[in-house]
Amino acid sequence: MILRVGNINTRIEGDISYHLRGRLFKLLSYTTKAFNGFAFVEVTHNLFDKVNQTFPTGLYSIVTQIFDEEQINYETIDIRKQAVPNKPLPLYGIELRKYQEDIVRDAVNQQRFVIQVATGGGKTVIAGAILASLNVPSLFIVHTGDLFEQAYDDLSEMLKVPIGKIGGGECKIEQINVCMIQTIHAVLKKKYEVFDEVEEELSKEDELVKKSYQVRDNSIKKFIESDVQCILIDECHHISANSYIEAMKACKAALWRGGLSATPYSGEEKDIILQAYAGKSVGNITASYLIKQGFLVKPKIFYLLGSLNGDYKYSRKRYNLIYKKNIVGSVYRNNLIVDCVKRLKELNKSVLITVTTKKHGKVILELLKKKTNVSVEFIYSNVDKILRKQYIQKVRDRQLDVIVGTSLADEGLNIPALDALILAGGGKSPTRQIQRIGRTLRKSPGKTEAIIIDFKDCYRYLLGHYKKRRNICEAESEFEIVNSF
Repeated sequence: MILRVGNINTRIEGDISYHLRGRLFKLLSYTTKAFNGFAFVEVTHNLFDKVNQTFPTGLYSIVTQIFDEEQINYETIDIRKQAVPNKPLPLYGIELRKYQEDIVRDAVNQQRFVIQVATGGGKTVIAGAILASLNVPSLFIVHTGDLFEQAYDDLSEMLKVPIGKIGGGECKIEQINVCMIQTIHAVLKKKYEVFDEVEEELSKEDELVKKSYQVRDNSIKKFIESDVQCILIDECHHISANSYIEAMKACKAALWRGGLSATPYSGEEKDIILQAYAGKSVGNITASYLIKQGFLVKPKIFYLLGSLNGDYKYSRKRYNLIYKKNIVGSVYRNNLIVDCVKRLKELNKSVLITVTTKKHGKVILELLKKKTNVSVEFIYSNVDKILRKQYIQKVRDRQLDVIVGTSLADEGLNIPALDALILAGGGKSPTRQIQRIGRTLRKSPGKTEAIIIDFKDCYRYLLGHYKKRRNICEAESEFEIVNSF
């Protein structure tokens, strides 16, 4: 048997027995749930192409393990063009921490990797160090206009070389480039598939994303398909969406492939996609580790009852109606949020309030303006990007007491001055939970702890979501859980 290894796929050459085909089919597949119009049903997705006998190269180790267990003799032929790193670029104003040095070294050597580092652990620094170490034609892929601008600024300051911008209506190609995922799909003339409902909102309303659809430059297509030797995905938990898989496949010459996220793994079967198109885990730096090492402050997490009566309330209504009534439209709960802001103001804390919907954010914004004397602004996708930057800078300068944010506050928001977080929107996602809490854990002068306020909502669906959020926090040894505020 011959395993012919390519950058994208590996082909098995030789006759595969029915038994072996069955094992490959089982271990290289995953299931998801889809609504068929009547109920949610399981759908199987297979990463082994039975016709062509190919599989994503990231799963090579799984296949060879199967071959070894079945005592099958095989030969590996690597047909990938072996790229050679150039002279490393220096890092300016950055001294890598020991764990960052280890991750960068292992990622470069391993070539395919998933880097898991908690918010505040320096993901962009690690990405910049990898790009600097290789110094080959590279893409650093992001999915929002804010992350696009922020990554460009950070890499420019860190590396002191021209950084390319591919997206947001711009086409400036350099050795190292920040690129929007939507732009890749524009130049490949493929339909862009959003990762989740949050990214769908951003894709519809963010002007930079709209402009990125207009970019169809052949030079970008050539660069992506022929020149790129390193592709890094920011917030790589998004790789499970087809749009990111297509982007990874498009970079045919990329030997180095990887991604970075505070929470890359969902715990679901589809996590195999990360290994298939990025690679195996390199490092797992938790928030608790960073707290113990003195890089982050310790949080106190307060759980408040979201209703007057703590008894469980069952309803046959759909989830969106229950959420709308008992979170977005709950007079008691929203006024409790206002009371928490008043208390935090007395403690001289700057506050981030996260919401899931714009409607909820606007309700809270109006209540705060009506019932408190705090200075407050609301950032969401169709707020002008210049205004968003100004609001964020005001929080950094402690000229703004409270900032209310939708999903834009989940990924990439870097405001070390934030002292407190109110999780007004609920939800069950471990990714968003850890990212939101991480916003407040960064150290800043005079900051010794972070205050996190969450809610126990005793309604169908919502109570289960609360339990999942709490379990995530209880798994972190350095998170202090408190039941009153």
